Amino acid sequence: MRKTRFSEPSRSISPKETISTSSSEARIKQLVDENFDLGRDPDFDAKLRDSGMSSIEAVAFFKQVNQEYSLSLAVEDCLQFETLRQLVSFIDSRAG
Repeated sequence: MRKTRFSEPSRSISPKETISTSSSEARIKQLVDENFDLGRDPDFDAKLRDSGMSSIEAVAFFKQVNQEYSLSLAVEDCLQFETLRQLVSFIDSRAG
């Protein structure tokens, strides 16, 4: 799979801020790191359509997400997620 670049983060986080990440967010970050050459942490609030990810890469990524979380999202279902954060929220809502 070709390595893709997600857009730069929209804001920086000060060292004093505490960030809470769910286990699914950590795993999605790991899947992104394994499949895309970002050179930094992914911006979970960046628009996926602006990431430069091809449709083939998107299908392959969502296939991995389906396998990881025992989901059965069809390709057209994946279009509902504009950001990685929305995907994580969906995963977390299914787990709760």
